[in-house]
Amino acid sequence: QLFEYPTRRGLRVSVAEAQTKLSESEYDLIGWELTLTVKMLYLRLAFNQSLIVHFRENLVISNALVDLASKRFDAGSVSKLDVLRADVEAANTSDQLLSLENEERNHRMLLNFLLGRQADAPLRTTPLAKLEASAQSVDDLINIAFDRRIEFRALRNQENLAVLKQSLARSDYYPDFSAGLARHAVSGDMDSWKVTLGIVIPIFGRGAIRGRIAQAEAEERIALTAMEAEKSRVAGEVSNAFAEVSKHAERVAQFEGKTLIQAREAFKLAEANYREGEIDNLELLESQRTLQEVRKGYAQTLFDYDLAVINLERAVGKGLR
Repeated sequence: QLFEYPTRRGLRVSVAEAQTKLSESEYDLIGWELTLTVKMLYLRLAFNQSLIVHFRENLVISNALVDLASKRFDAGSVSKLDVLRADVEAANTSDQLLSLENEERNHRMLLNFLLGRQADAPLRTTPLAKLEASAQSVDDLINIAFDRRIEFRALRNQENLAVLKQSLARSDYYPDFSAGLARHAVSGDMDSWKVTLGIVIPIFGRGAIRGRIAQAEAEERIALTAMEAEKSRVAGEVSNAFAEVSKHAERVAQFEGKTLIQAREAFKLAEANYREGEIDNLELLESQRTLQEVRKGYAQTLFDYDLAVINLERAVGKGLR
């Protein structure tokens, strides 16, 4: 029976465990990327459904303006051209709504596919709103990224694996032990027993051992170098993502505090003035288009902000809400 040097078996087990952890970190990275993909698809679906709500409201307004123009035409206060302009505006809004509904259907089918559901299964999102990320400084987020990013965990596992491989390779310099027990039976004679003890010394193959040690040392240096490069890259990634969140947060605040309110008030005033005959049809339609574009821009800004938050989560390596 051959008995290995006492620590070698434990080192082989430790190497196998380290290789398993490295594989698990790669598996976790795939899962995290899939989670972020689902989040982004859900956000795009929410964006589509939010625009659909806005354009359905716009279609109601457009149809109401058609009715108003028709009544004023019947009363002889406007020309037929006003009615035609209102009809064209309503038809244009209806076409845009149909296009949005087709996009919504495509995004919903793709998200259902990732969720393992039927492609045509209904999937309703919550109304698009600003996702409040946890209030932390960019330096805190960078430190969290260094701790939580799965890439760093994989590199740490890779470094640990290389160190264990070095120890395992060096253990090949140490001797193994052997023990034997034999029973000799000869007819007519008394049975005898033989006990042997031995030491197996690795005389040959020491160059191969040195090669394995050098390879493991090189793997450790590669892991350490990659760790430093990854830290620099991730720090820049977090800083850029944080700046994008801040930029889009300012735009959302501007829409909510000023632009959206002014566009609504301007349309209400234009509608009232048109009823009184103080402005023509073109000015009213222009005010309606402005409100429509502002609503669309607000939804786009909310989408851009929420997408920036998801990209910041990707950079940090954890959810921030």
